[in-house]
Amino acid sequence: MAWMQRESQIFNSKVAGVRRESMTGNEVTIWKRYVDKLSFDSSHISGNYCYDPSVNIFGSLSKNMYEVLKSYKVNSTVLYAYCPMKKMSWLSEKSNIEKPYYGKAMLDAEALKETLKAAK
Repeated sequence: MAWMQRESQIFNSKVAGVRRESMTGNEVTIWKRYVDKLSFDSSHISGNYCYDPSVNIFGSLSKNMYEVLKSYKVNSTVLYAYCPMKKMSWLSEKSNIEKPYYGKAMLDAEALKETLKAAK
């Protein structure tokens, strides 16, 4: 879990440093709608040491980040995957999807919900 906390702290600092000057009007609107949710989720992951609540918050963070990314031009392909056992989604840049919820258990219990293609 330490890796999740470390990564969420890095993510939270990047969210705080996002500059809106280069965003379109629609992107600014979407960003304003989700920035507090992203910060909330990320802050709670970095301070949470209990497995299940962190994972639930990770699912919320993934859902909110997906909503932001689908309205932007992404630099790399992003996969939006779903775990039917946990009933939560997550984002991945890897084509071989690695589940954050059950690790190596039940590796085949996922579904690809959507692929956000990299902008050309």
